[in-house]
Amino acid sequence: MNAPVDEGAEERKGGAGEIAKMLLSAGDSQVAFLCHVPKALQEATAGFSIKEWVEAVAKAANAEVVSESEEVVKLVAKGDPSKELFPLKMRDAAQAAGFAYIKSKGLIPEDDSDDYIPEVPEDW
Repeated sequence: MNAPVDEGAEERKGGAGEIAKMLLSAGDSQVAFLCHVPKALQEATAGFSIKEWVEAVAKAANAEVVSESEEVVKLVAKGDPSKELFPLKMRDAAQAAGFAYIKSKGLIPEDDSDDYIPEVPEDW
């Protein structure tokens, strides 16, 4: 995913090395998280903190940091049905918290309702 794009390849792969991302994977018993924010992006984006982003997600999913470096943080949230902690619900809560954090930093534009035209079918 973070590998440079090979322009001569038949299928385009990679090219996401300069993009901040958080991958979430829910299994039967736990949720795994992988957060990657390039250092250059952290420095260029005032007010955005990988630490705060991870903390918001971890709090929402009751996750624990497994490993961390300057650009990458790995987390795991263990499910427990007896405590009503289900991996899919934990993943959804974490996703919402992560989205809310980056939106609060102004990194996601507000929805513009001017794009909706009721006369035009949306499936065209």
